[in-house]
Amino acid sequence: VDEGESVEAALLREVREEIGLRLQRWEQVAVVPLLDQPQPNVSFVFHPPFLYLGYVGFSVAYSFAVAALISGMPGLIQWLHDHIAFNP
Repeated sequence: VDEGESVEAALLREVREEIGLRLQRWEQVAVVPLLDQPQPNVSFVFHPPFLYLGYVGFSVAYSFAVAALISGMPGLIQWLHDHIAFNP
């Protein structure tokens, strides 16, 4: 950001110089009005817990796989695959 230049003007300048794309204006989107609606989008409710469950699920499976590799028990890896992977 040059002296006396706003952040928006600096971003527009950088995009124009680096990418060659000339943007006419810069719009900011606020998330808070989306939450203040009478019926907010259902993904605002489900996204954080599913994100956390995915993180915990993969970290538990990863820790068991690393333990199996360190202990030298290849049978544990097959057991993990049978009980953790979603195979029909």
